[in-house]
Parts: sequence; structure tokens; C-alpha cells
Amino acid sequence: MSSSVPKLDLSPKLNRPLSLWNPFDYLLLLYWVFFFPQALRWYEEKWGSRKSLSDYKTWREKWQFLQQHLQQLQLAIQGIILTLTVPFLITKPLQLFGVHVVWLGVAAGVMFGVLLGVGYGVLFRVWLGVAVGVVVGVTLGVGFGLMYEVGLGTRLGVVTGMLLGVMAGILLAVIFVIRLVDTFVLITEVVAEVVFGVLVEVPFGVGLGVVFGVVFGVVFGVVYGVLFGVVFGLTFIMTVVISILRPENWLLGCLFSWLLKQRKNFISRITIIPLPSVSTLLENWLQEDWQIGIDNLNQILEYSLQFIPVIKALNQAIEKIPNEQLIFSFSQLSEITKDWDLVKYCSASLEDSLKSKALDGFFLLLPAWRRNLKSRLKTDLQMDTFPQAIAAGFWYLHHQNPSRATDAFAKTRSLLYGEEMYVLLAILTILYEAKNVQAIVNINLPNLPSSPYLRPNTWQVINQFQTIITNAQEVEEGTTILRRSTGLNRAIGDLQNIIERGSQETETDKFLPEAERELIINIAKQWKSSLESIATEVGDISITEPISNPYIIGDPVVGQLFIGREDILRELKELWTNAAQVQSVILYGHRRMGKTSILRNINTCLDANIKLAYLNLQSLGEMTQGTSELLMAMSDEISEVLDISAPNDADFSKIKPSQFCILAFLRGTESFSLSLFWVMLSQKSDASAELTFNRFLKKIEKEMTCQSLIIALDEFEILESLIEEKKISTEFMKSLRAWVHMSPKIAFIFAGLHTLEEMSSDYFHPFYVSFSRNILVSFLSKTATNQLLEAPNENFTLQYSTEALEKIYYLTNGQPYLVNLIGFYLIRRFNNYRFNQKKKKDNKLTLEDVETVINANFFKQGRYYFHGIWNQAATYPDGQQEIIKLLAPYQQGLTITELLEKTTFSESEIDPILKSLKRHDVIEEKDNKYTIIVELFRQWVTNEYYVVQEKSG
Repeated sequence: MSSSVPKLDLSPKLNRPLSLWNPFDYLLLLYWVFFFPQALRWYEEKWGSRKSLSDYKTWREKWQFLQQHLQQLQLAIQGIILTLTVPFLITKPLQLFGVHVVWLGVAAGVMFGVLLGVGYGVLFRVWLGVAVGVVVGVTLGVGFGLMYEVGLGTRLGVVTGMLLGVMAGILLAVIFVIRLVDTFVLITEVVAEVVFGVLVEVPFGVGLGVVFGVVFGVVFGVVYGVLFGVVFGLTFIMTVVISILRPENWLLGCLFSWLLKQRKNFISRITIIPLPSVSTLLENWLQEDWQIGIDNLNQILEYSLQFIPVIKALNQAIEKIPNEQLIFSFSQLSEITKDWDLVKYCSASLEDSLKSKALDGFFLLLPAWRRNLKSRLKTDLQMDTFPQAIAAGFWYLHHQNPSRATDAFAKTRSLLYGEEMYVLLAILTILYEAKNVQAIVNINLPNLPSSPYLRPNTWQVINQFQTIITNAQEVEEGTTILRRSTGLNRAIGDLQNIIERGSQETETDKFLPEAERELIINIAKQWKSSLESIATEVGDISITEPISNPYIIGDPVVGQLFIGREDILRELKELWTNAAQVQSVILYGHRRMGKTSILRNINTCLDANIKLAYLNLQSLGEMTQGTSELLMAMSDEISEVLDISAPNDADFSKIKPSQFCILAFLRGTESFSLSLFWVMLSQKSDASAELTFNRFLKKIEKEMTCQSLIIALDEFEILESLIEEKKISTEFMKSLRAWVHMSPKIAFIFAGLHTLEEMSSDYFHPFYVSFSRNILVSFLSKTATNQLLEAPNENFTLQYSTEALEKIYYLTNGQPYLVNLIGFYLIRRFNNYRFNQKKKKDNKLTLEDVETVINANFFKQGRYYFHGIWNQAATYPDGQQEIIKLLAPYQQGLTITELLEKTTFSESEIDPILKSLKRHDVIEEKDNKYTIIVELFRQWVTNEYYVVQEKSG
């Protein structure tokens, strides 16, 4: 739903950088300097850099910065050009009308402006230098040029005093206003500057007038001196006050607000006098749309000096917010506002703060009088009402005083989100006050409030701190160096993660709320420093005997080494847990990708009411008894899992035992009559076995006490081979399909190289529609790969360099078999160096180690994986191996056009080949180029290791 509140955009409407050659741009720049100085700051941030020349120490660094940010250099040049030209453009026409101009005075004023502008730009920011330089150059250039004619020429101290007073007043006032713009959203700074400008610079002008009057009196006489001093002082005071308050700007603002009252978007830029009706307008906006209203307040604070109406409107709007919405509204305010003083003055009194600042600036008061007057003012944060307490709580939180914030939110616990904020602040106070390891270890956090949360990300970080405390306790209480070192490394790593994630936030990508972000980052830094200080005490791990190789190659991985498949386990859990009907699933992926490991670890994610019976079809061997042998093996696994007796072997076949011998003898005979006899016997045996297994499934459905049963068949593509070898009948697939649909409590998971849709035989096609989910088992992520390498078990004592980890991931792309194989060879190399060759070697595996173990012997050992991929590419569609050979020499890949040029395939012929290779994670398309995904496989093909296979095959 769109909001009726207009969203203000008071920034300059300039969508291009200023041009050195456009005269209108110089007029615009001159307008900005005197009437819209906020635009200069905006221009530098938009077209230049948020960094300033003051951030660099040497002249060379400053010059390099300007060369890299040409728009800022150009802005400085344009400012100098204005400073040099405008005074002459003003005084020259006056000379033509008969006014005497002292050009030496004009030049002196201009040069002073240039020097001051350059100085400000170098010491602070370029835009400040431009503003100050132009103001000083124009004022002094014109003033000095006309001073003789207007002032000294008449020999009247009155006129001279007025002229000098105006010049000095304008200079100080305009520079003062520029200082306000530079602190555009810091309201307390603005208040201090205003008070200083009006109450400090005014007495300064009086004193300066006395000094000038005395000097003038000595030179020209007492009468002239008195007149000069009085006129200079009064003129200076009036000029400063008028230039700061800018009443003419206020009048224009009022006029435009009246003329353009339908638009309601004109804001005068440089007057601090509150414009009429602005406060009421802002209050209405805040009531209609709180978020857009706060954005509008930010715009007004950033591009005007109307901070008093802003504070007034905000407090009036807050008074009308229901109590149950207060904490949520202040939470939004703390995230949207660019000035935390908006929050502060919802608790403290702006009026009393202004009075206090005024008393500080009025130095003519005796200190005792000043203290007495200030003691009557309420400048501290108040907590008498809910809004005041909430505002104080958020303000103290942002200023990293969690104990005071806790006191504030203790008064609002009865409100919505009040208890959450109170407990959060109590926890942050505990974390903040833990300054050493012993204090961290002894922390006992209170129970967390129930969700939903106002600040879910903060609670996520609180949970991280709880884990860090546990790891710190492991450091303190661990009985071995390894346990203590592991706990320390985990704690420091988690703290570094909090620091980096919090510090890298941007306006569009925020993780921690603004109010507590700096507090949490500083807590993490303090804890990290404390834990790092005891790293020496924990000590290095000394390896005195060969390391037991933790990496598993070839066999399924179970336990801690099973890493990086949480997403697949989570998906399976969703399909099977608390489901009215458990679903059957196909798990597919190329060889040695970890499918069997997933099946062997499924039980870790399932509750006790879900049972899984696992059968690897490869374990059945020759299968002399056909379908009955397969179903007997399945029945045995199911009965063992469910603790239900399986049918007798004889029940799976009603033919005589002697007939099994005949079956074995007749299978494969070339005699038509004998083959027909074999078919009849085998069909009789298959039908009997399928009927027995069907009855068994119905029996276990009635008798099983668990919620559901999952039957896992690994190496599922073997079924196709068994059918082709006529060891089982094609009719078996119909029975298998029926069993898949038999019961809502029984499901199947088949693991293999292909989806059922890819099975080449027709009898698979009606079968695959029985499965709603095909789950691809692909490569490990980079994080999971590193975890597998760095923490294969709890007793692993070696470390990997960053370069080594990067290289392994580059070579394997996270292929789990290859990752384990590299790890296996690295441990073997380490043990050989340290204990066989007695050579000195650090406890860190390096890039050199990785590059050394990738040799011909490695490729020979990895042939089981490489040959598996190669042989799979020999299946339908034809031509896959040819494409792989073509791509192998090109590490950066080939485009489809380049592939077509190097083959005899047409575009229609090559398309299914590429799709098949992509589907099976052999190649990928990136930037319109096809590349081999696994670098080690590419090298294997490039070195023609497959030729060895072909010759031996």
C-alpha cells in the first residue's frame, strides 16, 4: 500500500559533475557557497570520495589522492577560479561608474582567500576549502578594493568602522555557518556552534572594536578613534547576528512556504530560525508514515539548519504513539536516523540543553553563578515516562553503556518487546563487563526470552557468544593440549567472524542493528584480545609419533568425516519426518561423490520412529538365483532393522532344489527348447519370490511399531545390468513400482549414477514417474571442503596454509573422493619426512606439499574415480568422450562455436552431448565457455592416462 506522505529529497538536483568550461556551473557553485553550502558537501561525497585530504599525511599522498579523484581536484580548481575572478567582476563595473578601486587591495584580498581556501582544503576537506576560500576572497577582495574610496577617502572613522565591521562580521559568520554544515546532523554540535557564534563572537567583536578604536585614535585622533571603535563593534555584532540567523533567508522561506503550500517541500537552507508550520507538517507526516517521516527528518537535518522544529515534531508525534508500539517505533528510529541526538532529545530537554550551552558560552558570568543557573536545568536523560525511558535505553546502548541501558529498559518490561530488550541488555552488560578469560569462563547467561524477536540477528550473535563461552571453558578445563588448543582456535575464530561481519556492514546490507553494533564488535575485540593473550600458555602441539591417517579413500565415510551434506539430509528429513505419507526418492550423482556415505549417515538425522534398511546391490555378486536372491537379501535387511522374522528362503521359490541346479545350467544356453524351459522355470521362481516379498511387506506394515520404514537400494543401476543379463525379469520393475505405492508408511530411496528418466531401457520409463524427488549429490562447498581437510577428527593436530586449501579446492572443486585422496597423501608425506627421513618439518601443510603429492602415482591411485567418469561418458549419447578430449587441453574452456569447428558434430548432435556432461557434473558452462569442472580430471585426460585403461581393457 503506497503512502500519502511525500518522500523528501532535498539534495541538489544535479546528475552530472560540474564542468570547468560551463559558465553556468560557476554561477551554481557561487550560489552554493553563499546560500546552499550543504550542496558542496553533497557534491564531494557523490562525485569525489568520502575520504578527505586530512586523512593523508604527506604532500605526495595528498597529490596522489587528488589525481585519483579528479572531480575533487576539479572542484578545488573551480573554487580558486571563483576566488580570483568574482572580486574583479564586482569591482570593475563600480570603477566604470566612477568609484575609485585600489587594485592592490583587491589582489591582496583575493590572495588571502586563495591561501585560506587551499589551507582549509588541505587540512580538512576540499569542499570546505572552496567555501572558505570563495567567501574570504570575495569579501576581502571587494572590501579592500573599496576601502580607500569609501572609508579612508572620507577620513571618517564611522564609515571605515562600518565597512571593516561588515567585512569581519561576514567572514566570521559565513565561516561559522560552514562549520554548522560540516556537522550537519550532530544537533549538539550545531547547538554549541550557534551559542558560540552568537554569545562568544559578539563579545569578541566588542573587544576587537575597542582595540581597533585605540589604534585608530592614536593615528587619526581621539574622536575618530572612539567613533571607529564604537561603529566597528556595533557593526560587527549586527553583521554576525544577522549573518548567522539569516532573517532574509527565513523571510524567503516563509514566503515560499506560503506560495507553495500545496507542495509542502520547501526548506530554507541556512537559517536556524524555525520556519512556521514546519513542525506541524513534520508531526503529521510522522503520524501517517513513521518510516518515511523519519527519512524526511534526516533530509531536513542534512540539508538545512531547521533542527529545532525537527525535535519538536518528533516529540509531539511520539506522545501520540500507543504504548504497545513505542519500543518497535524507537527501534525503527534508531535504525533509520542519521543523528542519534534525535533519540537523545526524546529523553533529554532540548530547551534546557540550549540554555546550558548558552550559559557555557556567556563567559562574562562568574563561574559560581553559571553553576547555580545550570543546576536548575534538566540536561540529563530522563526516564520518567515510557518514551523517555525507551529513548534513554537506546541512546545508552548506542553509546556503549549497557548497564545504564538496562536500567532504562527495566522501566518498560511490561510493554511489547520490553522483556526482550531488558534481558538483551542484561546479557550485553554481562558480556561487556567480562574483561579477561577467567571472567569469560565464569559467565552464566540467563534464559533467553521466547520468540518472535524484535532483534533476531542480535540473538543469533548472543548464541554465538554462548558457544564461545563453552569453547573458552574447554580452554580452561581441557586436560590435553589438543583439546585446549582446539577450543581456543574455535573461540577466536568465532569472535573474528563476529568482528568481520559487523565491520563490513553497509547501508544496504546490515546484519546487526545500529544501536548495539559497535558495542558487540568491541566486546568481541576485547574477548579476542584476552583469549589471544593466553595462546602461549595453551602451547604448541608437539607431534612425537606418526599421525594415524584420518582420510578415507574408497570406503563410505561415516562420522565426523561426513561433512557438507547437511542440505541433502535436511531435505530427506523434511520428506520423511511427520509426513502423512513418506515419499520415495532418487539419489543420483557420478561415482565417488558420496551417495553411499549419505545413505549410511541418514540415520543421524532421523528420529527413532523412522527405520532405514540398507542394501548395496553390488554385494549380491553373481546372483545365481535371480529375483528370489535379491528379494531374500532385501527381506533379511528389513527383518534385522525391524526385528521381525523374515520368510524362509524356501518360501521365495516353490520349485524343487534340484531345479535351481537346472536353472544355473540352462541359463545362457543356445538351444531354443532348453532356453524356453529355462524361461518357464525362472518365471515360476520370480513369481513365487515376488508374491512372498509382497506378503512380507504387508505383514511388516501391520506389525511394525515404528512410524515408517525406508528401504535404501544402493548402486541401483545394477538392476538394469541384471535385467540385460536375464538374471531377473523385466516384470520385476512392475512389482517394484507396486511396492513403492503399496503403503504410506513404506518408501524407497534408490542411489545410482542416473535418474530413472536417464535409464536407457524402456521398462524404466513408467517406473520413474513414481518418484517425486530426484536429488543430485554434487560437489562439496568450499567451506565444507576446508572443514573436511582441517578437522577430519578430534585428534587431528596438523594445520593447512591458506594457499594449500585454495589449491586443493581449485584442483578438486570439492569432489569428496579426491579431497580425501589428497589429504591421505599429504599425511603420508608428512609422516615420511618427519619420522622416516628424520627431516625437520612444521606442523603445517603447505602449497608445496600439495603440488608435490599431485604426481603420476596420485593419478594411478585415483584411477577408480577417473575411470568411473570416463566410462560413464562412454554411455549414451555417443560422443561424450570425444568432447572431453577436445576440452582437456583448454583450461579456460571453449565456446560452442569453437567446439563445432573442432568436431564433425552438428549443433543438434552436440547439444544432447553437452547437456549429458553438464547433468553429470563433468563440464560446466561459464561466460559462454564449456570447461571441465574438476581440474584433476582435466589433467588426467590431458596426460592421456585413459590410454592405459584402454590398452589394458
